[in-house]
Amino acid sequence: MRQDVIGRQVRAMKEAGYDALLSTSPENFAYLTGFLSPTQPLMRWRHAMALVTADGAIALVVVDMEASTVRARSPAGTKIAVWHEFKFDAMSVLAAVLREHGLGEARVGIEMDYLPAGDLAALSQLLPHARFTAAQAVLARLREIKTPEEIDILRRLSRIADKAITDAYRSVRARSSEMDLAAALTRGIYEQGAEYFKLMIVATGERSVFPNVGPTSRVLKSRDVCRVEIFPIIGGYHAGVCRTAAVGAPPSEAERIWANSPRANTCYWTRSNQARRAEPSTSSTSRRSESLACRRSPSSATASVYTCTKTLTSAPPKTGRWKQEWCSASSR
Repeated sequence: MRQDVIGRQVRAMKEAGYDALLSTSPENFAYLTGFLSPTQPLMRWRHAMALVTADGAIALVVVDMEASTVRARSPAGTKIAVWHEFKFDAMSVLAAVLREHGLGEARVGIEMDYLPAGDLAALSQLLPHARFTAAQAVLARLREIKTPEEIDILRRLSRIADKAITDAYRSVRARSSEMDLAAALTRGIYEQGAEYFKLMIVATGERSVFPNVGPTSRVLKSRDVCRVEIFPIIGGYHAGVCRTAAVGAPPSEAERIWANSPRANTCYWTRSNQARRAEPSTSSTSRRSESLACRRSPSSATASVYTCTKTLTSAPPKTGRWKQEWCSASSR
């Protein structure tokens, strides 16, 4: 359980006039607890909910299928109420928890953009004197300002994705398939400690123009453009990195587009809304103090063009603002 997040929510409640905050989405449940209820992202109705009261009390409401996992991940003494999957009594169990905490007639902030309308109607009927109000904006604002722990996780995830993609490209060549590329990619993220991944994009040749597609049995050919992206996950957090390569020499059209790129070989990032500029380094360690993910990659027979197109790493906020870093550098 993340005590710093609980403290943030308590302060936010006092400012907004809530008696409690209820996190119902996988993102906000994981933000508070530090872990996901494994199947909640797959099945929206398999509720995992985290309640924080204005005095800092905590209670979790989880489905029986995941109760043992949640108990194992939670600190000793955590109040965990279990609802029954085939009785569909999640709202009844939640209502009982709210009553137990003296919230039967309270103002409770809830994620109106996640909890299904039918469940909210059932909960309102069970607790007719409670006032359920939209709190998703409050929770989203809290998550915008990253803690040092969160920043460390995002940096680690970005590096996992970056190395996995690099190694996957080096493992294939002409006559390999997109499935071969995907197999190397997934093996790479797990070897480096990812728990699983949220999305994987593998698009090569004529398929490289499709924005969000998975791998097929398509065989790689000489001069194919290859585009790969993956979002490894740890503790409910994910970071996506995308890299573009070519099999052997890049096609002439790719060379033409690259030559016309106005930001070629330049990295930008923001610091307190003031843009700064740096030239990419040929050293793998240079600029590490600035936490930039762009660097030159050695060319090889399998990937002679290697383009850094996206990174989701971040620097610790010093002014209360979320600061992003991104890179549009490329090396050939």
